[in-house]
Amino acid sequence: MGGDGVDMLAEAIGTLGGEDIDGRFLGDDLIALTGLVGRLQAEVSRRVESFDARGDCCADGHRSTVGWLSANCRMDPGDASREVRAARMVRAVPSVRELWESGATTTAHVGRLARVRHLAKADREFDALAPVWATLCAEHDTKLFGNVLASFMDRVGNTRAPEDQQAAGVIERRMLAGSKCLGVGLLDARLDGLDFETVWDAIEHERDAGRVQDDERTIDQQRADALVAIE
Repeated sequence: MGGDGVDMLAEAIGTLGGEDIDGRFLGDDLIALTGLVGRLQAEVSRRVESFDARGDCCADGHRSTVGWLSANCRMDPGDASREVRAARMVRAVPSVRELWESGATTTAHVGRLARVRHLAKADREFDALAPVWATLCAEHDTKLFGNVLASFMDRVGNTRAPEDQQAAGVIERRMLAGSKCLGVGLLDARLDGLDFETVWDAIEHERDAGRVQDDERTIDQQRADALVAIE
């Protein structure tokens, strides 16, 4: 299958699958397994990072790591893109990678950080704040972390030429309004790029999970149902 560690991991997962969990308290298991999943995702990212840096995708005739992951790992292209962004971010900010690999931060923290680095298009300014990002990843929840990242996006926007500040202005104009008439609800929203990606990714994830064979709903109808189904 792969290296010795990968083979041992596959064997361990097989052992877990054979355990009887009926009647036992599962809280401790869930906490431990969730942490291990994050560390495993960090190991996936470490390999994606090296694979991407070496350009190994070209050996199989693909033009990008995203394309290779989609074709060979059965990833949705959006998920593959986020995987590559995260790998490139931790390559630039190795202190966050170390936290992730040790279980001291979560995949959610890393994902938010990677999205902001991608959207900001200000790698030098972002990478210079590596100690700050590492501290936030280790010590704070994703809500506070998100607020700090939004502030960074604001500051980056304010240092650009006026025409480049339009995107930052969207943050100030963000809104969500709703109305209901004759049993039909209407939502109208305006979000900054980062928040839009978060909401849209959640909807698309739920839509994909709710797909059924011979679904007669339109894509827009599927998304509406997915939004309602999100917990």
